[in-house]
Amino acid sequence: MLKKLEGLRVNSLLEDKKGNMWMATHNGIYFYDRTADRLDNFTVNDGLVSNQCFTLFLDNKGNLYTGSLKGFSIISNGKIRTYNKNNGLKVRLL
Repeated sequence: MLKKLEGLRVNSLLEDKKGNMWMATHNGIYFYDRTADRLDNFTVNDGLVSNQCFTLFLDNKGNLYTGSLKGFSIISNGKIRTYNKNNGLKVRLL
């Protein structure tokens, strides 16, 4: 399953409380569900601000934040919210 990541640059890696893995790459965010042995990929087509993701942060509510050169996105309960200069973010680089 993880062979799909072969050759990708992983900029940040995070394990959540359920033991699942989140990876920030230059091809969006990858989510590996260990229980289901499933790899999902979130990109700009799904609502990310950019496919070039550099940072990951998980808050105590389980919301995943990812930063890029164009702003940041929050993945929460399968939905993606994006913040950039077009909707009030004052700086681009996070």
